[in-house]
Amino acid sequence: MKFITTPGPFQRQKRTTLQIMLELSAALVLVWIAGIVYNFVAIGAAYGIKAILMVVVSLVVTLLADVLVAAIRHKESHGPMMKHIIDQVIHNYSYVTAIIFALSLPIGTPYYVIIIGALFATLVVKYAFGGFGSNVFNPAVMARIFVGVSFSGSMLSYLGTDISAVPTLDLISGATITSQFASTGTKWLTDSLTGLSGNVTMLDLFLGTYAGALGETFTFLILALAIVLSIRKVINWRTPAFYLGTVALTSVVIALFTGLNVLDYTLISLGMGGLAFGAVFMLTDPVTSPTSPFGKALIGVIAGFITVLIRVQGNLPEGVMYSIAIVNIVAPLIDKLTTGLTNTNTLKKWGVVACTAVVALAVNGGISAINVRNANSSEPSSSESSSESSSEIVVVPFKTLQGTASSAACEDYCSVQTMTVSVDLDETYDILDISIAEAPTTGGNYATTWTEGFDALVDYYQGIGIVGERDACGHHRLRVGLRVQVERDVARHIAQ
Repeated sequence: MKFITTPGPFQRQKRTTLQIMLELSAALVLVWIAGIVYNFVAIGAAYGIKAILMVVVSLVVTLLADVLVAAIRHKESHGPMMKHIIDQVIHNYSYVTAIIFALSLPIGTPYYVIIIGALFATLVVKYAFGGFGSNVFNPAVMARIFVGVSFSGSMLSYLGTDISAVPTLDLISGATITSQFASTGTKWLTDSLTGLSGNVTMLDLFLGTYAGALGETFTFLILALAIVLSIRKVINWRTPAFYLGTVALTSVVIALFTGLNVLDYTLISLGMGGLAFGAVFMLTDPVTSPTSPFGKALIGVIAGFITVLIRVQGNLPEGVMYSIAIVNIVAPLIDKLTTGLTNTNTLKKWGVVACTAVVALAVNGGISAINVRNANSSEPSSSESSSESSSEIVVVPFKTLQGTASSAACEDYCSVQTMTVSVDLDETYDILDISIAEAPTTGGNYATTWTEGFDALVDYYQGIGIVGERDACGHHRLRVGLRVQVERDVARHIAQ
């Protein structure tokens, strides 16, 4: 007699994976609809149409990628090719990846970036590892990181050059309120929304009525969908609960360590950026997360720890995507260490979760306290700042670069003149301020004309920023490009 054995578990749900994925897709569509309505009503028809087409383009590209791979891999044993292709398209669930990826992008993302990202998610992150169920990383997360690194200068929060059409955008740099908040005062250590363009309120953070990624801003809606999906067992409640709980508890500790308003700071930490969207629709991916209840809770704690760490200490505006990618790496290790019955060593397992949470609280709280202390020690004395408003938010440049500009000689009546230009940048390398660090010494009308011309040039650069200068080659090329651009454009402007 031949015995056939298979690995556990043996108790299975009545619903199929297809049914679960369709319910998840329905929830994502509701978030998509919210994004469409907001862009249509609050900004304009062009933005609403772009919100529709972003997801449509992503869906079409992933569909074509599925068809291509299915056709290449088809064998006679699979039956008719068309039937095989349809089966592969339906059961690889790339449409879920397509929607999640598109919703994680800002509205001004060019279509070619969406196409490249969708292809990267489907062909590289998923099919290169064997297809659905075999991928190591969440395809949507890795695609978002890939396009963010490669095309950050093109991923704008507005369409074309019309920044003024979006009331919740910084009219100088086009930055979202997340990047603005991350660059004001001490990084991610402010308990007030004062100073952000568009007069964003706490309610706006949770309703989603501000500019951000297409689907990440609707915190109330996403949390409501999380409750429904958890009840329906589409997602495991432990992962988003422990993730958001870790961020919340860490925010409380940071606020206590740094003297911030505990409630306001915690609400800002939970409501701003892609925290809720990542917690519900990305971190809960069943393929790239552990299978045990303990593992699902542990990755939530680890991801929360890393997210807050990147926020308060890293160079990125926020760390949701990177934290999810990191826990995708450790998920197989967690599964390997917790194989067997889930009700054994329970105290030890949850002790690990508790210890990880304590480390997260201590490290992030300590780093935040040190950052605030260093910032306070570098501030001017009270006598020097008595004329300034106590509620004013001081914007500290992330980088200050300098470039020189030389004018053309004016034949016999003036010589070549050179000035030094100082450019302040924020963490997304958008221009905060441009000033003359060292003006030409020549007096008379020539120096006056130089200064007037430079003022016009400052207005021009502050209107468009320098986002187009940043590419995959990194910051060094950006600095060189900025220097050359300032030199040439100032010289050209003065010569005219």
